[in-house]
Amino acid sequence: MRRQSVLMASVALASSVLAGYFSGATAAQAVLAGAVIACLGQGYLTWRVFRFGGGRHARRVVSEMYRGAAGKFLITVIGFGWVFSAGPEWDARWIFTGFILQQLTIWVVPFTMPASAPERVERHGR
Repeated sequence: MRRQSVLMASVALASSVLAGYFSGATAAQAVLAGAVIACLGQGYLTWRVFRFGGGRHARRVVSEMYRGAAGKFLITVIGFGWVFSAGPEWDARWIFTGFILQQLTIWVVPFTMPASAPERVERHGR
């Protein structure tokens, strides 16, 4: 969870700096706005799901996953709604670039994490 947060923040800052360098300050702000929308939604989902741990809470974790996904969707819709209606006049391509880069980061991080060794289960009897 911490690794994903650090990587998301790094991608948001790096993409914003690169957009600013190549296309100016407004592009950097737009990329950062799109990245923040994705980070807020993912942060909410992560917070909802990982509050509980252990096998005793399996049903609760699944329930919280659905709630977290719904909340993430709502945060994303509200974020884009605010950016496109009340926010400054930013180019939509840059906003979606920041958002999509964050989504790619969310999808790639689990594949870059080392697989943990399975716990040994000792069987008694039989």
